[in-house]
Amino acid sequence: MSLQINLSSLALKESYDAVLNGPSGSWTIWTYEKGTNDLKVQGNGSDGLDELEEEFSDGRIQYAFVKVLDPNVCISISYHAALLTVLDRVN
Repeated sequence: MSLQINLSSLALKESYDAVLNGPSGSWTIWTYEKGTNDLKVQGNGSDGLDELEEEFSDGRIQYAFVKVLDPNVCISISYHAALLTVLDRVN
């Protein structure tokens, strides 16, 4: 069985491009539309990982893309709270 994920949203592309072309610390976070396999933009920001951390939510599968200090490097983060242990959440 395969999972069909819709990544064709213009909003996703624009938020991704904003991180690529934005200053260090730019980020975007995506989550699923309720009851679908369609991703939507949950939020955007430019104040780095501390600001992004506030966007993660238990009970949601989320994906984040962040531009870090080196302007040629970006990182992606996948988050699903149910898969984390208590120690993982603290650290």
